[in-house]
Amino acid sequence: MGNEKTTITDQVCYHCGETLSGMDLSIDDKHFCCVGCKSVYQILADNNMCNYYAYNDTPGQRLDQSKHYEYLDEASIITQLIDYKDPNYSIVTFYVPAIHCSSCIWLLEHLYKINPAIYNSRIDFIKKEVVISYKHQEVSLRQVVEILTNIGYEPEISLQDVVKEKSSAVNQTLILKIAIAGFCMGNVMLFSFPEYFGLSAIEQEFQYLFGWLNLAFSIPVAFYCGKEYFVSAITSLKHKHINLDTPLALIIAVLFIRTALSALFNNGPGFADTLTGLVFLLLMGKWVKQRTYHHISFDRDYRSYFPIAITTLKEGKEKPVAINELCIGDRLWIRNGELVPADSILMKGDAWMDMSFVTGETEPQQKVLGEVIYAGGKQMGEAIEVEIVKLPSQSYLTGLWNKEHYQTNLKQNFNDGIAKYFSLAVFVIAFGTCGYWLLQSDSNKAWAAFTAVIIVACPCVLALSTPFTLSAILAVFDKRGFYVKNTDAVEQLAHCNAIVFDKTGTLTSSENAKIYFTGVLQQEEEMLVVSLLHHSSHPLSRLILKEFKHRKILSHL
Repeated sequence: MGNEKTTITDQVCYHCGETLSGMDLSIDDKHFCCVGCKSVYQILADNNMCNYYAYNDTPGQRLDQSKHYEYLDEASIITQLIDYKDPNYSIVTFYVPAIHCSSCIWLLEHLYKINPAIYNSRIDFIKKEVVISYKHQEVSLRQVVEILTNIGYEPEISLQDVVKEKSSAVNQTLILKIAIAGFCMGNVMLFSFPEYFGLSAIEQEFQYLFGWLNLAFSIPVAFYCGKEYFVSAITSLKHKHINLDTPLALIIAVLFIRTALSALFNNGPGFADTLTGLVFLLLMGKWVKQRTYHHISFDRDYRSYFPIAITTLKEGKEKPVAINELCIGDRLWIRNGELVPADSILMKGDAWMDMSFVTGETEPQQKVLGEVIYAGGKQMGEAIEVEIVKLPSQSYLTGLWNKEHYQTNLKQNFNDGIAKYFSLAVFVIAFGTCGYWLLQSDSNKAWAAFTAVIIVACPCVLALSTPFTLSAILAVFDKRGFYVKNTDAVEQLAHCNAIVFDKTGTLTSSENAKIYFTGVLQQEEEMLVVSLLHHSSHPLSRLILKEFKHRKILSHL
């Protein structure tokens, strides 16, 4: 067992699969590209977990040892991160981008072998999330994160993880509405059996009772479960626009009114079964679409790029503080490679800011003392001291990334595009039919014809088919590794006549790339180039590095 520097040809790292260039660290006749990969192997070997390598060849990730996790010792930050805590146990969920194969699942579900205080861990492979249950009196949250990082599965902890969105509450509300609509629909169907089989004339008193019971079950369905359709319809009419919810809201209203009048005057069974069934199926379609999109959603807003905490300077002492607790006037200590979380003024240091996160330009910009540094800038030089002038929630970057900021520019989807013409045609036919029978002095037929047209012309088929179709398309895209920002983007793809790719490392492929170099490099110059490329993860950097297989690297540039 030992370490050595050798010249390697066509040799790859046993842990991560990177081509060995320069230094080759050997242990147990296995070769590693860096100290990080070797350390992960040693941890697994010491805990009898080398089965990790049995499921896939080179399943690991290169280890980044430059992270600081002191902020995870702060009680306020821990409280915001964990999902559950009692006197003995805590549960936390982490997003781990490195999860990519069955070996990852095996290792992360056997964390208890590394530290018995982590008594349970479950993986959601699709969403790349790990739910960890641990005894916080024996192991801290910081130690849990450090264990994950040391084995090559660093969790991505960002501001988005502590600023919890209320999506779960929305889903729970939708599920409650579906449950109520389904319960009411089942009971209405039960009470309507006599009408279905022509038995209502035998027991008139039961017909009257069942009519009122059907009306009672229709009330929560129409006014609670179907409330969103009325709100959407009213909102669209206020903006002089008609969407698909407008005729749906009208149909729900007409069905309820017909059911109420039938119960009051005891002149028929009404349409309670149609009303409850329609609302139930509409809500189910909405749930299926949300469920499918949530399952493969990758959408993470600007907060996912911000750290959860930042180092502040108070009376000359450094203290990690959660970003949502920052105040105007706070002094921040921004190290090399860290993001500025709020619009600030440079107070001390030489600032070279990479503003590509905001503007897309990677060329560092030099800032002078007293100049404003906008949120999202990454310091590329020495550590600097800045003073906050705007809260993170009020910064320029927040407004730039605010989703609602772009809503007015979105094109109408297919449903809303045809809803205007569909609704106009339905209204013309319905009112025309009603007017015809009123001219014939038959008000009963006029009312029956009006409501019949509204009910029969219900765009429920379109409203039901759309979410199921979009869900199926998203599932197909998911299998092909193609992801869209939202379901509206799926429809907008049909109008695209050109696709522009931003040249970033995530889209760069080195498979067909060829390296050409004109000139001569001295041995020392080649060593400097290799040492510089060794710290880059860009695909082209790795490709160039392969051209220097027989060169050593410097431990310090």
